[in-house]
Amino acid sequence: IYGKECLTFLQKDDAITQEASPIAYEKFIAHSVTVNNGFDLLWKIVSSLSPKLGGHQPLSLKDPVDKFGSIPNEQLTELYVRASRLIQEIVISNDTPGQSNFLKGRFIDILWKYQRLHHALNTIYQGWNKFKRLHQNNLHVTQFKTTLEDIYTAIIDYGDFSSGFVPSCSPPLATDDAII
Repeated sequence: IYGKECLTFLQKDDAITQEASPIAYEKFIAHSVTVNNGFDLLWKIVSSLSPKLGGHQPLSLKDPVDKFGSIPNEQLTELYVRASRLIQEIVISNDTPGQSNFLKGRFIDILWKYQRLHHALNTIYQGWNKFKRLHQNNLHVTQFKTTLEDIYTAIIDYGDFSSGFVPSCSPPLATDDAII
């Protein structure tokens, strides 16, 4: 009975979404056809993504990092949480600093698109560009010291959300006019 309940939960539209977890979603679709027990389905998803649990190949984090971007009407906090989860996957995989650096760079570049965040991100943005210039040949081995938390905190501490947003409420990153 618990297996059926778990399966019902996993089959809900918001349990495993393609936007939030594209790799897990692919595994979910592939295995959900042949499994009628939620625990078995969950095991197949987790084990297929983990070489230490019998997965066939190590998870390449290059594609998720390259594809990382903001989702329309996504809140700043949601983007930060998704980036933080991806950083955790990078750390768990014992990757060299490369993918972590590239993800931080993508996070900075996404946020830099919003003019209203330039003042809050100016020092970090300049630091990232300087880091890229200085370490262009070994960007994958030298750690960019600024963390995602540092970047997020810089924006929240600056708190220039004069159009009704306050630091306790994250601004949407993408709206109809692409201005936060």
